[in-house]
Amino acid sequence: MRRILLLAAAYLLFFLSAFAQHRDAVPLTLAKFSTGDDPSRAAASFDDRGWKEMKTGEVWQLQGFPDYHGYAWYRIHVVLPSSLRVQGFWKDSLRLFLAHINDVDETWLNGVRIGKTGSFPEEKGGYVSRWPAIREYHVAAGGAAIRWDADNVIAIRVYDGGGTGGIFMGSPYVDMLEHTDGVSISVLLIPSGITARRPWRP
Repeated sequence: MRRILLLAAAYLLFFLSAFAQHRDAVPLTLAKFSTGDDPSRAAASFDDRGWKEMKTGEVWQLQGFPDYHGYAWYRIHVVLPSSLRVQGFWKDSLRLFLAHINDVDETWLNGVRIGKTGSFPEEKGGYVSRWPAIREYHVAAGGAAIRWDADNVIAIRVYDGGGTGGIFMGSPYVDMLEHTDGVSISVLLIPSGITARRPWRP
């Protein structure tokens, strides 16, 4: 019985993870990249044409910056088709999935700050890594931050405090929230030979 429950739970988790991403999700496979730090890089109008093109699924140490630690920025240009919103189950929230980021990030969409995870060294309290937290930020689909059927700029400020740095261990994408989002599963395993009973209530 226990084995059947485990198999059922594993199958359900696989099913939910397989269908959590919208079938028409827009992949974010490439980004413009530059080391250093400058707040003007968050603006949609910032000129990043001279930046290096990087893959978002690999640490920057494997893409030409083997010994670099500290601040860096990613800028991802993506056209968001309005059909994505029309075909989404929940039509009010856009999801920006950025996989894992090592170690701290602050993220903007077209110059509008949409999320932050961890703390940068200059902040009160100092540097706080949030590795290995998954970065997933939601944006109101009807908000001014989104430019439907046009170029959008996702700007990501990253701080790497050591080891590997950047966006990796996953494939970033943009989609609309689906009907399986927000579903959680709890599995209680009862050792063999023990009978589960309802708690007694007077």
